[in-house]
Amino acid sequence: MVKIITLNINGIKTNTKQDFLNQFLSLNKPDILALQETNINEFRTLHVGYNIIINNNIENYKSGTIIIYKKDLEMTSIEKAEDGRIIRANFKDFIIVNIYAPTHNEKAENRHLFFLHTLPKFLKASDQNLILL
Repeated sequence: MVKIITLNINGIKTNTKQDFLNQFLSLNKPDILALQETNINEFRTLHVGYNIIINNNIENYKSGTIIIYKKDLEMTSIEKAEDGRIIRANFKDFIIVNIYAPTHNEKAENRHLFFLHTLPKFLKASDQNLILL
């Protein structure tokens, strides 16, 4: 069984939040940790047993998604949305799609484009189990 945890972190730029996240990984030992609203392009120091995939909107550092996964999980490919809102990680036995969808506070046009055009590209059919977070 794979242990998956997801969390809207509301920014992870500070050392305090990054230290908390490493402690969280040590205590809970998830196979996969999916984070939304990360707002960073790099992670200072990650827990030794994990790899990290970061996707962020480079223009304004808003939104952002991260998938942190144990090093012993076999990943075959990664796909990222340009706006930082989606990461699709294809592992040997399953697929994880980490999503940070636009909120009701954003323009209706942006929400419409996301749900009708951007998101479906990452939900394409596969013989593997697809997990949306």
